[in-house]
Amino acid sequence: MRSAKSKLGVTMQEVEAIKEGILRALENGPLDAAGLKEPLGSLYKNFGEAGKKIGQTTNLSLGLLALQSEAKIRRIPSDGRLDGQSYKYTLFQNAPAVDDSYPQADAFRDLARMFWRWCGFASMSHFQWFSGLGVKAAQSAVTSLSLVALGESSLLGTPETVGNFNDFKSPTEPCYRLVSGLDSLFLLRRDLSLHIGEAQAGMDVLSQGKLANLGSLNDLSTHAIVDRGLIVGLWEYDFDAKEVVSVSFARESAELLEEISRVETLIREELGDARSFSLDSHKSRQPSIALLHELKASLAER
Repeated sequence: MRSAKSKLGVTMQEVEAIKEGILRALENGPLDAAGLKEPLGSLYKNFGEAGKKIGQTTNLSLGLLALQSEAKIRRIPSDGRLDGQSYKYTLFQNAPAVDDSYPQADAFRDLARMFWRWCGFASMSHFQWFSGLGVKAAQSAVTSLSLVALGESSLLGTPETVGNFNDFKSPTEPCYRLVSGLDSLFLLRRDLSLHIGEAQAGMDVLSQGKLANLGSLNDLSTHAIVDRGLIVGLWEYDFDAKEVVSVSFARESAELLEEISRVETLIREELGDARSFSLDSHKSRQPSIALLHELKASLAER
């Protein structure tokens, strides 16, 4: 919005006008961006080359983003798939209030409560990253949670969670699962060090299409194979070959191969594909798949 104002001369009056036009158009049902152009008529404006330079080609996106942040409209996948790239917009019925009736301090407190409910254990730095809050605001938000430390670590949890963890007996046998690189196991804390064993810390893995040390990363750019919370391998789905391409940091046991086969069948017969994110495609995934093959061959030679 700031760039549109300073670089393109957009006024708040223009933004409010396009917002009102969008809301009127959506009264007749969901529409995608192309479908909104006609009912908006003269309200729709293309910024041309000037807009392309700042990544803002039309004023429609300004209105859509503003209305979503105000919880007046919401985005829905055109084909029903959450990993798709095509969306429609619809009026947000029974939306949460976005006004001063929800005090900011209460919102931060509730966010902290839900965050620790979602991820179980996290440090204060994890919460600060997730919430975008400063040190003082983050500390204030967690005061009512009575968080306690997990052993000698920096990880915190509610007394109930710590008690449940202390009573939990970890399985002695492997329990392999093929999960997304955006699985909440990694995403809520963005700290892969919690999920890497000593043997894997120095392993070279894929990061943004290149090999990088696993212990140096915060995020995965491929999907992961996990065993009882630890990353023990990587995988991608090869759409053309209709198969899972994987590399394991340890011996590929019968249990792991069975899990890989199960997921491969699920994707091929029910999902059709397994994207890393909505803009992922069969073509963009090929370099990662090729590097997985190279990494697997390299590990086999050791």
